[in-house]
Amino acid sequence: MNAQNRTFLGAAAHMLKTLFLTTGHAVNVVDDAVSMADKAVKNARKRQAIDLAISNIDYATKAAEEAALRRAEGQLLVQEFTNRSAKHQELYDTAKQAIDAAVNAELELIK
Repeated sequence: MNAQNRTFLGAAAHMLKTLFLTTGHAVNVVDDAVSMADKAVKNARKRQAIDLAISNIDYATKAAEEAALRRAEGQLLVQEFTNRSAKHQELYDTAKQAIDAAVNAELELIK
């Protein structure tokens, strides 16, 4: 093998080495980019879970407030009705006893 062939083979080997090193570096860069994208997706998933939890808490709070408001309004209506006269109080008490008895009877059927 003459010197010119050895120089050519050496240059070709060096070119292949450079190509493989460049390819390896490119693969590492792509791997880093995929890792960064994976971290971004994980962070987005965590933020979404936190936002969903906050939304659920907000909904539950609003529902509880609305239920309390409806109860208070109902109690106010009862007070207004029963304060009209003794007859209104008597009618309310009778109706409440009848409803309580019906509810208790229904609960006994369920058991």
